[in-house]
Amino acid sequence: MKKLQNIWIRVCLVAAFSVLLLEPGSAPAAATRISNEEYITALVNHIRVDPLGYAERLGYNRLSLLQQLPWLSGALHDLDLLSVSDFLNQQATALNSTDPFATGPVITVNTDYASAGDVSGVVSFNNFMDPWEAIGIVINNQFKKELDPAYEGKRIIIGSEYKLIGTSFRAGRSQVRTGPKNAYYLFITFASSQLKSEVQVVNMINQLRANPSDSYKYLSLNTGFLSGGYGPLFLNDALASTARIGLSALIDILAHARYFGFPGIHVADSSVIETLPKADPGQLALWMFSSFILNEIKSYPARNGIFNPDWNEIGPALYNVSNPAYDHVKMTVVSGRTENQTPEVSRVYGVVFTDIDLNGVYTPGEEAQDRVISVYDMRTRARIRTVVTNTAGQFSLSLPNNVEYSIQTGAETNREGKLIFLTTDRYFDLVVKK
Repeated sequence: MKKLQNIWIRVCLVAAFSVLLLEPGSAPAAATRISNEEYITALVNHIRVDPLGYAERLGYNRLSLLQQLPWLSGALHDLDLLSVSDFLNQQATALNSTDPFATGPVITVNTDYASAGDVSGVVSFNNFMDPWEAIGIVINNQFKKELDPAYEGKRIIIGSEYKLIGTSFRAGRSQVRTGPKNAYYLFITFASSQLKSEVQVVNMINQLRANPSDSYKYLSLNTGFLSGGYGPLFLNDALASTARIGLSALIDILAHARYFGFPGIHVADSSVIETLPKADPGQLALWMFSSFILNEIKSYPARNGIFNPDWNEIGPALYNVSNPAYDHVKMTVVSGRTENQTPEVSRVYGVVFTDIDLNGVYTPGEEAQDRVISVYDMRTRARIRTVVTNTAGQFSLSLPNNVEYSIQTGAETNREGKLIFLTTDRYFDLVVKK
C-alpha cells in the first residue's frame, strides 16, 4: 500500500537524520556525504516529517507554538514528503545561474502550476564554511518566518499544497560593504502537483455545486436538475494520482485510489476528450468544465460523477497535446468521499476573483492570485490565520466549527471580506478589486 510505503519512508528519514543532523543545518561526517542539492531536499523533508520537533531544536516551545498557531497541529498531518522534479531542478539552476547582484537570472519557460513558491539566499563568509551549514541557515530562516503568527507570505516548508521541489547550489563571490567575500548561492523552487487549469475547473465545479441557479451567467446549459447547496470538493492527491493513471489506461479506480492512500470506500470517475480551437488556458478550462456539465446532464439522475452530493474530495488530471491550430485535451476527475475524523473542525474551499465581466461569478481569467487572506475569530476579533491564494485564486483551510469568522483581504484602508458561520465544509467566494 502506498500509504504504508510513505510511512516507512518517513520513519527511515527520521532515523537517518538523527545520525546526519546533530544540530539543525550542521554538517555530518564525510563518510555519509551526499550532494548539496540532495541535502537541501532531505533537510526540508526532515522538517516536514516533524515540524514541531525540529522547531524545539531551534529553541521554540511546542506548547507556545500551538497556542500562537492553533491551526498548526491539524495542518501538520497533511504534510507529505516532497518529490524531486527534474523540471524544477532545471528551473532552480536557471534562476541560480547568475549573481543576483548582476543583471539577474535567466528564467526558463515555467509550467503552469497551481501553487509555486521560491526560497533563496546568499550566505557570505571569509575563509571557509561548510556548505551544509549555509543550507541550514537559509532553510532555518524560512522556517522561522513561517512560524511567526504575523507572517503574511507563503508558508512553503509547512504548506500542504506543495508537493514538488527543485534545488540549485553554487559557490561564488559576493560584494558586501566591507568588500568581496566568498559566498554560497542557494535557490529552491516548490510547486503543487496540480496545474492551474485543473484547479480552475474544480473552482467552477464547486461554484456550481453551491449555487446551480447562477449557471446561466457563464454556461449555456440548463443545470436546473441540481438542487444546489452541495458541499465543496477538496483537492485530493490520492485521487489525482489515480486520475493521472486513468488518463492513459482503463483501471480499477477504487483499487488505485486505495493504493495511493485514499481512505474512502466509494469513488467514481468522469472523463472528457475534446479537440478545441487554439485558445488561452482560461478559455480551455471553461470549455472542459462545460463538457463535464454536459456529461452530468446526460447521466442524470445517476449523478455519479462530479455532482453527487455525497462526494467531498476530487482529483483532477489534464493532458493536453497542442499544435498551431488546435488543442487536443483529455481530462479525468476522480471523486469520492472521506469521513471527517475531526467533526469539530470543517474545511473552507475559497475562491477569490476580480469579476472582470461584472456577472457576479468566477470564470477563468478572473482569479486573484497571491492575495493574503486573513481569518478573524469574531468572538475575539483576533486574526487567527493567514493563507495566500494560488494562481487559480484558490485557497483551503480548516477551522473549528460553530464560530463566526470574518475572511478578509486587502490593506487596512481598503479591506474586503465576508462573514461566515461555520458548521460544515463550506464553499466561499470573494470578489475583490483588481
